[in-house]
Amino acid sequence: TLDDLDQRVKEAGLEITFRQSFFSDPAAPVRNLKRQDARIIVGLFYETEARKVFCEVYKEKLYGKKYVWFLIGWYADNWFRIKDPAINCTEAEMAEAVEGHVTTEIVMLNPENTRSISNMTSQEFIEKLQKRLGKNPEETGGFQEAPLAYDAIWALALALNKTSQELVKKGLRLEDFNYNNKNITDEIYRALNSSAFEGVSGHVVFDASGSRMAWTLIEQLQGGVYKKIGYYDSTKDNLSWYIQNSQPYLNNLTAVGCTLALAAVYPLGLDGYHIGPGLFPFVCQ
Repeated sequence: TLDDLDQRVKEAGLEITFRQSFFSDPAAPVRNLKRQDARIIVGLFYETEARKVFCEVYKEKLYGKKYVWFLIGWYADNWFRIKDPAINCTEAEMAEAVEGHVTTEIVMLNPENTRSISNMTSQEFIEKLQKRLGKNPEETGGFQEAPLAYDAIWALALALNKTSQELVKKGLRLEDFNYNNKNITDEIYRALNSSAFEGVSGHVVFDASGSRMAWTLIEQLQGGVYKKIGYYDSTKDNLSWYIQNSQPYLNNLTAVGCTLALAAVYPLGLDGYHIGPGLFPFVCQ
């Protein structure tokens, strides 16, 4: 992750001015970040370390509108509220320190209501999964990752089916596979690498290294709750910001105002040479 970020930053013409790492106590590294006047900070650490870091962040006042923190998005939603004997900050202090940070994580469930290769929408898949698991399915280990696992099985099944067809042309069978048979292994790899289908987790496709190219969900902690603010589609290099219709009346009023402002261009642009004196008061009103 760090190497990939470093490479992408260089390609974008940006520079990482300062790096810090720690083994158990992040107090000194956080103080160094403040001393270096860091404003945009990317944190790559596990959930337990994140609590230690942001306890120190609170003490050093390294948060607020002047700072932008980017974190890994697969922490539990209440990770900063969990009581941790390793830190001496209160829940309120932790909530204050983490407010406004941004997270990114792979989209595990297709946000669009499109039918997948299994003829199920993502919502239909979740409903079937919840029914199968029974009470409190969210507490089952791997529940959130289930769409990815389901699509992975589909990808393998389709790849094996395609491989079987290619092997027939060479007089071979899938049943002849063993770990020493490079011909069959290469065919399976090529079939998997060329996978492209709609799954319950989104569009399934792999890059040259075999990594899944999926949508990335961008969220921000607002008022102690994570809110969706955008999606990034790496397959199309497309970034879409998510605008929530939280103030419908204000949004509608703004739309009407913009329409009236645009419509005013026509009467205000009329040439006085073509308008009689008696029509001027009407046009100006």
